[in-house]
Amino acid sequence: MSIRTHKYNYSDGLIAIKKLSEKYNLNFQVEIATIIMDYARGNMSIRPKMSYRLFNISKQYFSKAKSENIRRFVICQIDLFVMQNILKENVNYIDFMNKVNILNEHNFLQEYVKGKLKFFACRMVDFGRINGDSRISVSFMTECINEIEKIKLNNYISLQGRERYLYNYILCYFYIIQNQYENAKAAIIENLAYVKEAGATYKIPLEHNLANLETIRRVEWFQNQCNYPENVYLLDSRFW
Repeated sequence: MSIRTHKYNYSDGLIAIKKLSEKYNLNFQVEIATIIMDYARGNMSIRPKMSYRLFNISKQYFSKAKSENIRRFVICQIDLFVMQNILKENVNYIDFMNKVNILNEHNFLQEYVKGKLKFFACRMVDFGRINGDSRISVSFMTECINEIEKIKLNNYISLQGRERYLYNYILCYFYIIQNQYENAKAAIIENLAYVKEAGATYKIPLEHNLANLETIRRVEWFQNQCNYPENVYLLDSRFW
């Protein structure tokens, strides 16, 4: 018995999503917007300008049904703030934090933690752009860490998965500026274990940081196929 093979294309995928949306009473446009947003996230370190355009497309879709999809609508806007920072555009940090707080108001705790971490990450990068080769102050980084620890304590949670992955990036730099290199190394190794199946490019910024613990000073966003000096600490933008 022979099995007939077919060539599938983009329209087949759209038809499948539309049928699933109808079957489970989902908003077809919102589901498409979610796929676009996820694709944009995966390309933030490879094609940032394209990702920025895609986030804006997703935002337009989500805005048409924002009351029913407030979580996706808000996190898409937060990702747009991050993209603005990556592209070195001006970021409205008051609006940024207002969006993060909306997640807290709606009890989206995991997304709230990630929103806080994304906010701190952008501020860390800004510090280097303003102050050159100086390390970020311990007092600023302590404030960032304390904010996250307070959320954990007040909500009786421990960070797992993606939240832990991003937190480790920030925590590692906190250890570096205090010359606690063994603690910094442990945070990197934990992240390397987390992304071991995610693809080689996820390891590049971690391995760079691991190799340059004692010379690192300023913070930059990792962009694929760029070369970075030993004084740069790399942040991975591909957190979800």
